[in-house]
Order: sequence, then C-alpha cells, then structure tokens
Amino acid sequence: MIGRRELLGFLAGAGCLAAPARAQERVRRVALMMSVAESDPDFQRRIEVFRTELARLGWVEGRNLRIDIRWAGGDLERAARNAAELVALSPDVAVVNGTPTLLASREATRGLPVVFVMISDPVGQGLVSNLSRPGGLLTGFVNYEFDNAGKWLEMLTALEPALQRAVFLYNPASPSSARFLSAVEAAVRPLGMALEAAPFRDADSVDAALAGFARAKAGLIVQPDLLTSTHRVRIVTAAARLRLPAVYPFRHFVDVGGLISLGVDISDLYRSAAGYANLILRGEKPGDLPVQYPTRFEMVVNLNAARALGLTVPSDLMARADEVIE
Repeated sequence: MIGRRELLGFLAGAGCLAAPARAQERVRRVALMMSVAESDPDFQRRIEVFRTELARLGWVEGRNLRIDIRWAGGDLERAARNAAELVALSPDVAVVNGTPTLLASREATRGLPVVFVMISDPVGQGLVSNLSRPGGLLTGFVNYEFDNAGKWLEMLTALEPALQRAVFLYNPASPSSARFLSAVEAAVRPLGMALEAAPFRDADSVDAALAGFARAKAGLIVQPDLLTSTHRVRIVTAAARLRLPAVYPFRHFVDVGGLISLGVDISDLYRSAAGYANLILRGEKPGDLPVQYPTRFEMVVNLNAARALGLTVPSDLMARADEVIE
C-alpha cells in the first residue's frame, strides 16, 4: 500500500500538484511629471537614465515597479491636469520636472511625497523653508546657482573681447527671472559693459526681442527656463542669423547649433532623483532629505558655430571644455 508521502511525491512528479506560489512582491508606483513635450529627445534620454538608476537600485519595471509618465509640453493647464491624473493612480512618490510644472501641480500633489528636479530657487519661491531639512513632503535638486552669471560673462568676453553690451534673454513670467537678472547685472557692472534685458513670452517673440542688437557688439546670455529650453531651436537660429555670440545654460542648446554652454549635467540630476525616489520608496521621509545643489557641471563648445561667427575659441577655454563639437 502506497503511503501519503509517496503519493504526494508521485503526483508532484507527474505535474498534478503545483509548486507553492511565491509571495507576490508589491508593485510600487512612481509618477513622472515632465514639463516638456514627449517628442523632446533630450528628456527621453534623461528618463532612461532615471529608469536605469532605479533598476540598479533594485526596482524593476514589471516586477516591483511601475512608472507612469505625463508630458505637459510647456502647457501649465495641461501640467495641472496631468498631476490630477497621476495622483488618481495613487503613486508612492512623484518626480516633478521644472518650477512651472511643480507650481501648477502643487494643489493636486498635496499629501504626496514629491522629488523635484531642475528648480532654480526653492526657498525664494516658497517651496521649502530650509535646504538642509526641508520638512514636509517636498525635496529635490536645484539646477543652478545664480553666481554662474559671472562665469557666463567671462566666457563671452573671452570669445569676443570687443563686446560692449550683454543682452539677457529672459522669461518675465518665470519666478526666478528677477534673481537671474540681478545676478547678471552684478557680473556686468565691474566690466563696464551695458546690460540690456530682452523679455520674450513665446516662440514668435524671440526675433523681435533680439533684432535690435544685431551689429551692436553685443553678446547674448539666455536664462535657464522651461520657455527657453522649449524654444531653444528658435533662439539658437535667431542668435546665429543676427550674429550674436551667445552662451547658453544647458548643453541641449549647443546640440542644436548653439555656440557654447555652461550648465549642470541634467542627466546627473535625474540619476540623483532616482536615488531619492528609491529612499522614499524604502521608507525615508522627503522632509529629512536635504535639497541639493548641483555638483557636476559641463561646458560644451561648438566650433562650427564659432567659425560661422568668425570667432576663435581661446586655448584655455578649449582646455576647460568637457566636450568640443567639431
């Protein structure tokens, strides 16, 4: 007579008994709120950096993680709708790109842990009260220090020593534009140069904002902002047509033909944001995670753009560049 143990062994060997089910791992959700359009290749690459870093930290999409993404395309009303949609999915943490998107989504994300990326002035804009211990549910990564304005001016005058004025192209609706303008003013003053503020509000106003400075021995500085990044091709094209040497705040301007950029390594910010998302998913409170300033900057020089403007890039500037586009 066959015993119970032998019977169970026979049935299991014949495939009649299923192996005990593994305990199902809980799937955590991350909401990504992007300020730009889905078609933007640079930000697609940054999301890939974010995904890769989360995977390295043990969060695998389809197993224990789901990432839901919405793209605002520069439309703040759409950003607010996106936030409401994502919050309805009950994410464990939201990662929000850019000050305008963060401000537009604040009402919907109240009560939700948020990691922000590419914010210029979180204390001045009232997002957090303290950088080292922000408290509440917000923390994240700043994309600029205002004293970089001096470095932008230094680069411009190295490229074109005959410059007599600096033109600051800015978005008047940006919460950080006044502080950037003040920083540029402070950097220009010791050089004895004139400063012109050139506001623009949409792609169609870029040409009008810059047209008066053609052949005026002027150099262009562009504010780091969602609006300028969204319309970077239009800005770079206008500067080239008007023969304005220009320094840009991010390398994606140089990638589309701009002369030179000095700015934060944005991919590194998204890698760091993934690290904070990981900590929050594992139980850390966002208010205990310090808001961090960038530690990695990159300078990119476009020699083709320099030649088109009849400029020679000094050897010391070339030596400092992280990348030179031929």
